Amino acid sequence: IETIYYTIPKEDSLEHPAYCSLQDYINKQVYKGPRTISSSTQSKAVDLMEKLVNMIKQDQTEEELFKDARSLFDDVLKDIDSSKNDDIVNLLDIQAYDDYTYTHSLNVGVIGMIFAKHLNYEDEQIKEIGLGGFLHDVGKVKVPNELINKTGKLSAKEFETVQHHAKIGYNLIKKSETLSDFVKKIVLLHHEKHDGSGYPLKLEGDQIEDHVTIIALADYYDALTTERSYKKAFTTSETYNLIKKKSDVYFKSKIVRLFLSKMSVFYKEKNYCPVDSFVLLNTDEVARVVYKDNEMTSRPGIEIVKNDQGKILSKPVSVDLHLDGTRSIIHIIHDFTVDESQNN
Repeated sequence: IETIYYTIPKEDSLEHPAYCSLQDYINKQVYKGPRTISSSTQSKAVDLMEKLVNMIKQDQTEEELFKDARSLFDDVLKDIDSSKNDDIVNLLDIQAYDDYTYTHSLNVGVIGMIFAKHLNYEDEQIKEIGLGGFLHDVGKVKVPNELINKTGKLSAKEFETVQHHAKIGYNLIKKSETLSDFVKKIVLLHHEKHDGSGYPLKLEGDQIEDHVTIIALADYYDALTTERSYKKAFTTSETYNLIKKKSDVYFKSKIVRLFLSKMSVFYKEKNYCPVDSFVLLNTDEVARVVYKDNEMTSRPGIEIVKNDQGKILSKPVSVDLHLDGTRSIIHIIHDFTVDESQNN
């Protein structure tokens, strides 16, 4: 039986971040199946993150730690390449060591690496993406814990304070000779959004490079699917729907489509818009899914059975969503039947 020792200052309430982290540890289900990332690699990651956090708190910069971080992702890539468990990414058990900071940092790096691998990036770029993911939130060490762990909505001033973490993180690493510009851009720009509403530079569209978007997506995915003391985790299917809604808003649509189709295999998320299911389109039309080029495609072949005026069509209209960029699936409709008598 594992023993956990946790110290919380007497004067603090159950809202204290330490207590929240303990709740996260107790509540979150620990994956006990085959592992993609080895225990030894996870242990190295936690040890390294603890050293980085202490370094930043003391306003120091130790180039040797950045070199260790690069070496860590050599090990992560080897684990990914040698994994016999190709259809599951288990990233859950690292939280057994401490809190969300360590869990999330490694998760984002690994998710980004696996996605980049499926996009046929070169090994060196894959490791850089992993390293960027691992370091993407280092600036939060300088943000007050009560804001990072706040359960309620942040005020405008509080949100502005949290937003500073991207620039803070970049300033912490910008002079490093070990870390590449590739990694530094991820740390600075991972909260930029496709529509220009992100921060800190308000970049938009193609100004945001794909490797930055890969980590932004991994960050968004892991945040949504992780249970915290103040929120429940979204299911994989729910998260995919939320990601789809952010296509061309937060993220470039091409990257979103690839993420949904490539990454879903690892999470064994079946029956995502299965054949013969009915779906609501962004045009307010209703369609039936008739064929799919892969299990988790977000753009299957469909037949529109109900138009945007709510009328059931006597002759369905066939559409291949891969070829029709104006239409997209919003969500599945359950208990829908095609009955022309509904038109009367």
